[in-house]
Amino acid sequence: MNVTCLVGRATAEPKARETAGGTKYATLRLAVPRGRGETDFFTVEFWGKLATVAHAHVSKGTILTVRCELRQQTWQAAGERRERLALVARSLGVVRGIIDDIADAGDENDLPGEHIAA
Repeated sequence: MNVTCLVGRATAEPKARETAGGTKYATLRLAVPRGRGETDFFTVEFWGKLATVAHAHVSKGTILTVRCELRQQTWQAAGERRERLALVARSLGVVRGIIDDIADAGDENDLPGEHIAA
């Protein structure tokens, strides 16, 4: 199974793009806190309708949940084979109001919803 789930903040608005064949896609940098004050930054690709949704609903600072798959991409550049791993989004969730809910709650144990142990 090839599934990666990320929760983080958009570092900027998604960059809308289009392939030579007319397929719409967007890229987005996502800041994902690792804990202990450390943050990882990932570039996520959104294709087709998901790119349109991301472009319409995501701005800098938006908290997102993204379910992705890892894809190995290969190409030729200057006669040499290049490759990279890409995070390709399969679903996107925009988290709204979470900061206000946490600020008003006072105690994290009083928060509604699911609690996940670390």
